[in-house]
Amino acid sequence: MKTVRSQLLKIRGKLFAILYAVSLGSQYFLVSTIDDSLTPYDIMFFRSFTFLLAVFFISWDGCDSYTGKDMILYIAYGFLNATGRTFAYLALSFAQVGNVTAITSNLSLPSAILGFLVLKEVITRFHVTVFVINVIGVVFVSKPPIIFQAYEGLGDVREFIGALMSLVVVITISLAATASRKLSYRRASDPPLLVFVTGVVGVIMTCLIFQFSGFHLPSSFPEITKTASVCFISLLGNIFLGIALKYETVVVVTVLMSLSLTVAYALQILILHAVPGVYELAGIALILGTNFAFLSKTQNDV
Repeated sequence: MKTVRSQLLKIRGKLFAILYAVSLGSQYFLVSTIDDSLTPYDIMFFRSFTFLLAVFFISWDGCDSYTGKDMILYIAYGFLNATGRTFAYLALSFAQVGNVTAITSNLSLPSAILGFLVLKEVITRFHVTVFVINVIGVVFVSKPPIIFQAYEGLGDVREFIGALMSLVVVITISLAATASRKLSYRRASDPPLLVFVTGVVGVIMTCLIFQFSGFHLPSSFPEITKTASVCFISLLGNIFLGIALKYETVVVVTVLMSLSLTVAYALQILILHAVPGVYELAGIALILGTNFAFLSKTQNDV
């Protein structure tokens, strides 16, 4: 029994990363099905407000030891996380949920670059090669009109706009993951506090946006149910992410996060009956393949 428990403790970071991937794919799918009467900013506000519940789970005893730099990292994480998810919700109003998830969950290589710049981790020729192949996968999924319309008439401007927004998500969430991992290195990481700060920043951001766009409430019981589900799943997911980054490296967590695209595509196919095309399937294969090749290489080098 002790052996099983010790083994689970060793892989707890990976287990929580997988749980986060499932929650992320489910969250994006639900957001994509919410009626247009609610804007992405409305959904983000409800999500952020729900995150304030994390205040009841913060380890207040450890807060006395946090330095000014620690708090800057917490605020940076909250701002980057809230900004990234806002762009993700905006992207879902332009592109299919599977395509958005495929790009936004593709964080391992950007995180490796940030790890090199911020955490002094090593980048090799292998990383560069995998990065190039990975970018080709993203191109297949996003299908830029400048390439695909010229040759086969397959480019979709709305899908491409969604893809561009998804790339903003990749950058901001990679930065957020790096900030969270930096807190772990400083022994100052508290997942509920990360979630709470994200909620505070998200509420402030959306309230400022509402001065220009207006605020809307769900108009029907199904929309209330979907919105509440998004909030609850997001809350749990962000706690899972904080715990995963506390016990595992950014690279491992971000690679396992890419599993969220399989969840999103499965829900898209089963419920919306929207089957990805040949280019999307090729892109998915390249993205997942390069992510897990990257993870395998990293583990072998340890």
